[in-house]
Amino acid sequence: MAEADLFLGIDSCMLHAADLARVPGVGLFGLTRSTTWGFRFGPHRHIDRRSTGDITVAEVLGAMEDLAQQHALNLNLRMSPIALERSAHPDG
Repeated sequence: MAEADLFLGIDSCMLHAADLARVPGVGLFGLTRSTTWGFRFGPHRHIDRRSTGDITVAEVLGAMEDLAQQHALNLNLRMSPIALERSAHPDG
């Protein structure tokens, strides 16, 4: 988990593992509340609805994109030299 660039998931042990590892994440909450069970330590976005079925794809993508853009510099710092080279020259 500590090697992940971004986490997306529901209230679960994996969300808490991502949080403890300070992995940026988007937490999806329905019956449970993010104020009680959400991220505490890492950069995050929470989407709270009455049901997880009420969460739209657009909301999730927007939260992921926002979080990724906000932490892009941090993600690049964590990338290996090979991955950085590939991202700088995607066609070659």
